[in-house]
Amino acid sequence: TQGTLVVQAVDGPAAAAGVQPGDIILGVNGKRVKSSAELQEAAKAAGKTVALLIQRDDAQIFVPLRLN
Repeated sequence: TQGTLVVQAVDGPAAAAGVQPGDIILGVNGKRVKSSAELQEAAKAAGKTVALLIQRDDAQIFVPLRLN
């Protein structure tokens, strides 16, 4: 995989959206992220709703996530 952000624990809005431990976060709203700092920056810039590109097993999926 090309991602480096592996979800270890999940709660709150991410859990409600279906993000699972072991998912690999590849991008936010079409922008690739490789660190937790890049993820936080992209989420702040996105506003109230983001689309996470996640790799789960052999599939890449988009998960819509509503931020508080």
